[in-house]
Amino acid sequence: IEDWIEKLKPRITYLTVLTNFMDYDALCKELPDHIRPAYDGLVIEI
Repeated sequence: IEDWIEKLKPRITYLTVLTNFMDYDALCKELPDHIRPAYDGLVIEI
């Protein structure tokens, strides 16, 4: 994933297909600001 992010240089990247065992807040603290975990009900405007 990091290679694709480097190539495409999106403003933000959402990680999808995460398990229920992953804690959203913990992931947000560990990930860089431009990478976020997606969640049910997330609306992305293009």
